[in-house]
Amino acid sequence: MIVWVAIITTAAISITAAYFSIYGLALIFAGAFIPVIIMGGVLEAGKMVLTSITYRYWDMMRMSARLYSIIAILSLMAITSGGVYGFLSAAYQTTQLPLLQVDKKLELLLIEQSTKQDRLDRMDAIIDGINADYITKRMEERTQQASERKKLTARLNDIDVQVIELNASKFEIEAHIGPIVYISEVFDIPSSNAANYLILLLVLVFDPLAVMLTIHINMILQISKKALNVGTEQPTNDVNGVNGGTTRQELLNGLRS
Repeated sequence: MIVWVAIITTAAISITAAYFSIYGLALIFAGAFIPVIIMGGVLEAGKMVLTSITYRYWDMMRMSARLYSIIAILSLMAITSGGVYGFLSAAYQTTQLPLLQVDKKLELLLIEQSTKQDRLDRMDAIIDGINADYITKRMEERTQQASERKKLTARLNDIDVQVIELNASKFEIEAHIGPIVYISEVFDIPSSNAANYLILLLVLVFDPLAVMLTIHINMILQISKKALNVGTEQPTNDVNGVNGGTTRQELLNGLRS
């Protein structure tokens, strides 16, 4: 039962990692989308086959073949991990981009708001600078400013409305990436860094786990095969009458341990 569970789990992880990797590589090399998918699929299959062959026939392989196999497997793992990173980072950017756009709009609006408010303050300072006894002159200055002051006030009111709407939109977007925002606040780091660390953690676990499970499945299958072969043979005794064979139960006990 455990053998089938391990095989199904390994297949699921390997296929998922392959999908993320191939799609991520295709996004990186978008100019050759279909060829990259074909190349990535073939390399993923080759990696798993090479891992199984290297484990099963390690003792029969030359040193040069062992060295190449290890380098090839590690290189393919690095390529797969790079593809997974590309896929996950692209997915994060798809969610993060609207938030960056909202932040940029808010920044520009606040700059404009500050500029126009400064202009209003300067206009008020001009009027305040006129002696209070010169009422007519103060009124004339205010009349001259009336048109510009009206435009500035209207624009400031419009900016206030836009800022409120953008903040509401920002809160809605942040709700989709809430965990990342929470992690960034806990560790006092930018949300992009928090997302990057989480993606790297997933990358370090994903494909290496698939490779290790492939090795373990081959180990389990070899032990199971030996146990079945021993079960069909009678143990032989040596000249001293001591049992010289390995019993099926002993191999099964080794499998369980």
